[in-house]
Amino acid sequence: KSLLLLLPFCWGPVCSVRALWHIHSGSFGEVWLCEDVLSEKKCAVKFSTSEGTKGVQQIKIEGKIQHTIASSSQRPITPQLLDKGVGFIVTECISGYPLHLLVDEHLDKETAKWWSWQILLIFHDLMKMGWVHLDIKLDNLMLDVQTGILYVIDWGKARKITSLQVQPLVPSDTLTLEQRNTYWYSAPEHCHDFTDWGGPTEKVEIWSLCCVIRAIFDPVDGFTEDDFYLWNGVLCSMVPQVHLETCPHASPSSSNLEMWDFQRPPPGCRCQAPENRPADLQPTVDLLKEWIQHGQDKSSLHTCTVSPEGV
Repeated sequence: KSLLLLLPFCWGPVCSVRALWHIHSGSFGEVWLCEDVLSEKKCAVKFSTSEGTKGVQQIKIEGKIQHTIASSSQRPITPQLLDKGVGFIVTECISGYPLHLLVDEHLDKETAKWWSWQILLIFHDLMKMGWVHLDIKLDNLMLDVQTGILYVIDWGKARKITSLQVQPLVPSDTLTLEQRNTYWYSAPEHCHDFTDWGGPTEKVEIWSLCCVIRAIFDPVDGFTEDDFYLWNGVLCSMVPQVHLETCPHASPSSSNLEMWDFQRPPPGCRCQAPENRPADLQPTVDLLKEWIQHGQDKSSLHTCTVSPEGV
């Protein structure tokens, strides 16, 4: 059934919007593909469905953050914010798909490189502006099929960079399906209540980016020996593997990110503690650029301790 929403739009003082399609339901609200009844322009409307003021406040914060980031960036990072009000935000409609629907065994190597390059540049710029997204996953990366540009969506957890510890997620046995997906991409201090792990938020962000890059390339075939070195170098620059060599919790065969469940090291294991992880994306950006340009110099991959045969 069609639904009419009366919203104060930037397109006019009051706009009648017809809800066309339910896109997504989250913890704070719903997202609908809508159409202006008069102009027939498409847009995406996110509004709170939570009881009380918490959901309304969250949507308000998300709209403010999205507007701040979009106005500060020199590149398209997020869909254009058209309007925001009490308990709702309206953005432009992107004709495309989230990456989790596009990453499969048919993905070619060059496309995977291009997507990864865009993702790294987006979040490199975001951190230089002093922001972290804190919910990076394939579901929140939208590909515009007409332009090939990737956009970041769902800014509900975004925050200014801080040295304070990120609030851990709720225990895994109480997570919803959506939260479990977030959990897979989250750093150890985000997954567990590691009270002594007070890592800065950019280290949490970089961990999630490593999980995203790995998820994009895992199904890709056609790797050469040099591809393996460079791919592992990219991952090592975000989550160093060298610590697995001496980790008492890693089995002898667990010599690479494929074999070890590096999202959830046991409590007490400090091999992937924040002090052992980078807080800067520049080395990763440089390595991926070298890979895209088909660099063959293995001497620059000193951070990588995994041989191609071990992958």
